[in-house]
Amino acid sequence: MEQHLVFDLFHGNGWESHYATIIVQENLSQVYKIGSLHITLHYALRGKENMNRRVEDLLEDGFQLLTKEEAQNSRIRPERFLIIVPPGENFTGVKEIEVINDLKEFGDDAQMMFETIPFDKLAQYLVKKQSIFGHGGKKDNRNSRSLSAGYSQQRQTNTLMCPGLNTPEFTNSTDKLPPVENERTVTQSLLTWGCTLMGLSDLISQKTQSQRAFTDQSRAAMFMKPVAEKHKIPLTNLRFEGVTAGNTGTNTLWIEESLDAHFDIGNDPRTKHGQNLVICANKIVQVEYRPGKFLKTRAAVIIYNKKCVGDNHEKYSRYQPIALKYEQWIEQCRPVLNVNPYTIRMLGLSEKSSPMHMIRPQWTKEFYYSPFIDKILQVGKGSNWDGILMLEVAYAIVFTPNAKTFCHGVDLALKCEAEENFIFRYINSLVREYGSVSGGEGRRRMCSHGLKVSRYRLAKSLANLPRLLQIVNKTGAKTSNIIKEFTKPPERGGMFLVGKLSCQEFLHVLTMVSKAIVSNKFITNECHMRNVAIASSTKTSNRLLSHRISSDSDRIKLMAFLRKRLSISYSPHGAIDDEAIENGLCESLRYHAGQHVYEFVGNVIYTQKDDSIVAYNLSGGEIDLTKEFGKCKTSFPPAKAHSGVMWWKQGELAKYKKLGLLDGDILLTSKSAPDA
Repeated sequence: MEQHLVFDLFHGNGWESHYATIIVQENLSQVYKIGSLHITLHYALRGKENMNRRVEDLLEDGFQLLTKEEAQNSRIRPERFLIIVPPGENFTGVKEIEVINDLKEFGDDAQMMFETIPFDKLAQYLVKKQSIFGHGGKKDNRNSRSLSAGYSQQRQTNTLMCPGLNTPEFTNSTDKLPPVENERTVTQSLLTWGCTLMGLSDLISQKTQSQRAFTDQSRAAMFMKPVAEKHKIPLTNLRFEGVTAGNTGTNTLWIEESLDAHFDIGNDPRTKHGQNLVICANKIVQVEYRPGKFLKTRAAVIIYNKKCVGDNHEKYSRYQPIALKYEQWIEQCRPVLNVNPYTIRMLGLSEKSSPMHMIRPQWTKEFYYSPFIDKILQVGKGSNWDGILMLEVAYAIVFTPNAKTFCHGVDLALKCEAEENFIFRYINSLVREYGSVSGGEGRRRMCSHGLKVSRYRLAKSLANLPRLLQIVNKTGAKTSNIIKEFTKPPERGGMFLVGKLSCQEFLHVLTMVSKAIVSNKFITNECHMRNVAIASSTKTSNRLLSHRISSDSDRIKLMAFLRKRLSISYSPHGAIDDEAIENGLCESLRYHAGQHVYEFVGNVIYTQKDDSIVAYNLSGGEIDLTKEFGKCKTSFPPAKAHSGVMWWKQGELAKYKKLGLLDGDILLTSKSAPDA
């Protein structure tokens, strides 16, 4: 039965705007280009009788049948028109659709390129494995077009969706299917066919002086370079954001007319940057779908640009320079992404006998966190797991983001014999030693604080901590809301000096410490540890201003873009977590700003494995944490064993304040200006 391709053109997406129909009569093979597919309905019409009936209906509706000469002269077209492309004839030059029925006039190269696409294998694959005749296929009246590779528009149900932006996401689910050709994934095959079709399009465009497809190289570099590298596809002709393979005419359920329609209503007709051109090559193939049962179907390969990519090209052009800086930092500095025995040994620190070791900042932040985690656990071990003391030590991280100074300050405070809380002894000890609570060498990042703080505000911050940890451990609590609670002033339930970034770090360290504790854990809801965002009011957020990234929404979208792009290139087995993405962004921007900093690690490196905490020495050997710390069970110390304000007891803080025991300030720096 003859198969004719029909293209109904519209001014918009409604049937009332239907202004033209182009019918391509049956031919063994065709190559065609369609401009503005977002306003084109296309389908297969089976049988000469059905085609004639369709033509009669159109003429009755006021459509005027144009000759070939009239069709190629757009200036004399009526308001509603019909074009019929005879078998074997080329309608090159038609604005709406360019049809090539015979490739001979374009030379042997064109014919050879077309023949390299295995339409016969593809048709059998689609009919037997992917269509309504196969197992698990969709039993509907649509095209069997279930093979696709490239960027697709996300739906709101996707949890990775960025608010207000249809973020392009590369889909390679076809890799899970058995290959169409031997030794190549379906995705690789699809992209290769797309490249072949692009080359064929370029050849035809050159000989006909028609529009050349997808010439925006910046888009290709932005979206498809990581894809090309991952799937080992040459980037030369990979100028598109998607390729689809499908078939039409397989549905035999209709008696009078078979319309396997496809209408790209999701594409935006208002922009020329979206899906403004589609290239397709197809061939009619006969398939034996059951023993003794045959059907003819069109196997097609289509390449396109997706609307969501084009619509947001301008926005993504802001992210591209940032991504390139990020990738350059990775290539030049070779930072460690995952902590394991091999990457630890790469640091070359095992032979150095020192409590602290200087290293360059890595991609993962686990090296940076390890000294803080280890010091808190060592304090817990030395105090018979005094939970109150461990929390005060954890709070000290906010004041001193430098691991070496922090560890020294903890040691100094524990040796101090003053009858007051650890946090007061800690601050006083560091101010005496370094002139500032955030001082010391090798400060990877700064801590902005004033000259002093009232003793009451510090105690009030600690008194708020039990309630804040209850919020953290509440099921369903959003990390962003938790950070808002922590960053409030102490008088409103928050903690002094805790900002968005320091709160993320505090939650990570305390969660990792809790993983080593058997009972009375500080944090049981571990999901917040990795829910990291780019914090405002930091050096990183200030550097992003030059790239026009200024709002929380901009930073969220940038994180989503980097996550997808970097995961394709550097983490093929799974997405890179947001904490590493954010940390690498900070380090790459700092690197390109000419600031080459370093950080300190101790002799123990902590990481996660199967959601449990594990530790390694600097030779990469795993440490038995049960042997090192025993069964850690935190507890509240008895009143007589505690020096200072018992802030964890309800009502105690008010009593101390009334007695004047929290009057006065504590210096955070002995300098004449705030430590910046």
